[in-house]
Amino acid sequence: MSNCDVEARKKDGEPFSQQKGGSKAHRGVYIFVVVVIVLTVLIIVSTRGLIFWGGDGELVLTLTLDSSTMTLNGSITCHYKLTNVGPSSVRILPPFWGGLRIVDSNDSAVEYQGPVADRKPYQNDDLIVLRSGESWSQNMHIDGHNWALAVNETYRVSAVYTMGGESEVWLPYWQGSISSRAVEFMVH
Repeated sequence: MSNCDVEARKKDGEPFSQQKGGSKAHRGVYIFVVVVIVLTVLIIVSTRGLIFWGGDGELVLTLTLDSSTMTLNGSITCHYKLTNVGPSSVRILPPFWGGLRIVDSNDSAVEYQGPVADRKPYQNDDLIVLRSGESWSQNMHIDGHNWALAVNETYRVSAVYTMGGESEVWLPYWQGSISSRAVEFMVH
């Protein structure tokens, strides 16, 4: 900047330090504040691990029945259990009803004919953390009124867990599909 520019700004009555870019001290304070904010965010994210974990894991799904027989209009309680068998924690979404697959003795899928409940889209608040060795479970029912079952027929039922691409969940969580070993029951 030439001496003429400095003299012109002094004549306007404006302090030179407030003209065109401010002083180096003000820029230094601004840079310091930005660096402190960035470092604080990095420390919080790294210590809490909010973003970098939860999607990888090894899950096992098991299904047990409280009975091996039921009447046509009766029901059987199914114990659905999802276990983290991997070495690190994993986030899961609880399965919405529909996690059962039933096939008849010809391996044909049995149609579900019961009511279908509306559900709100999954949110981050719905995520469940399973540490290594921990499980999440729920009971489900096979109700003779809701499935196209026949008398004197043997059925195989397996649990199914399928998750992926939930649009409103942005934290990493386990995605994929697994099935349990099938267990049998007979309708009489």
